[in-house]
Amino acid sequence: IEDITTRPVKKSPAAPFTTSTLQQEAARKLGFTVAQTMMVAQRLYENGQITYMRTDSTRLADEFVDNAKAYIIDKYGEKYYKGIKKTQKGKNIQDAHEAIRPTNILRTPESVKNYLKLDEFRIYSLIYNRTVASLMSDAILEDTKVDIENQGYLFNLSGEITLFDGFKIIYEETNITDDEDNIERLPELEIGEKLKFQEIIKEQKFTSPPYRYTEARLIRKMEELGIGRPSTYALTMETLKARAYVS
Repeated sequence: IEDITTRPVKKSPAAPFTTSTLQQEAARKLGFTVAQTMMVAQRLYENGQITYMRTDSTRLADEFVDNAKAYIIDKYGEKYYKGIKKTQKGKNIQDAHEAIRPTNILRTPESVKNYLKLDEFRIYSLIYNRTVASLMSDAILEDTKVDIENQGYLFNLSGEITLFDGFKIIYEETNITDDEDNIERLPELEIGEKLKFQEIIKEQKFTSPPYRYTEARLIRKMEELGIGRPSTYALTMETLKARAYVS
């Protein structure tokens, strides 16, 4: 090992759910269709468990933030609370309703589990944990790069170590981009250490075309292009399939 360089990297929590981000995350984490997600969210809203589920805003009510602050500090400790992260408001955002959040911070998923159907519990847990995580501290990771020399050739290794879990203690966001690299966790290494050779794997890489659309990816793209509103995403998906415009 010729050289090891490390640098701390901060990872911030994602904003609370809007209609489109809830639909995307439920598709990725739970395998729900957009229509299924909205049907379950509608029931949770009608039962008073969550706020209105058709929204393009990430805003949270001051009273809720105050209650969440007390809850986070009491449960996880002061260093885990950060507060609201300032986000840029997009030009198409109407901000008529606040983000999708639980109506009461003390109504934890476990405390309401017996009163909810399984799909309701899974969506509620997703909304609850994402909302709480959005107010928590950044995770601090250590990004590590290792240079390995062998007979005049230089090999590079990179990975990361978690120094402080922060919001990750409650919520891990899924990756919806096309470049979904898994970052390795590295063992303890030292400069000058000799590594035992095991094998060389030769790999040829080509520039791949983008992945085909899933419902989640298509909604993300529609939102980027300003197509539709939070209330129409699910209907658009169902119409495309019902009329066999897409398969």
